[in-house]
Amino acid sequence: MHAVLRFIVLIAFGLLFPASRAIAHENVITWATNPNYPPYGWSVSDSEYAGACIELLSMIAPKGYVFKAVVVPWARAQAMAEEGRIDMLINIRITPEREKWLEFSKNPTFHNPISVFMRKDKAIPFKGW
Repeated sequence: MHAVLRFIVLIAFGLLFPASRAIAHENVITWATNPNYPPYGWSVSDSEYAGACIELLSMIAPKGYVFKAVVVPWARAQAMAEEGRIDMLINIRITPEREKWLEFSKNPTFHNPISVFMRKDKAIPFKGW
């Protein structure tokens, strides 16, 4: 199965409905990602992420808005997004369950096929899946 990494995953109700305080009043889009998913994203402090997808955020910021990272464990980030407590998730795979409450972008930023690798001097017999 070919897994595809999708970049912009969720723009919560705040972007769609002006009643949201985080978006409409403060011009801040709160977001999170998996804090342990290099090279795409990882936490570097209690308030900051680094990685390839994080570098792309500045390219998609709507005029007049800023992004604010929320650094929490991945399961908590997903729960926060589902509950509407953060506006966006990045670096998340599409699953049927997530499609029930997330709006996924149509354009992937990176293709992320799963690979198996080993040291040449410690190879194990591998004939197929």
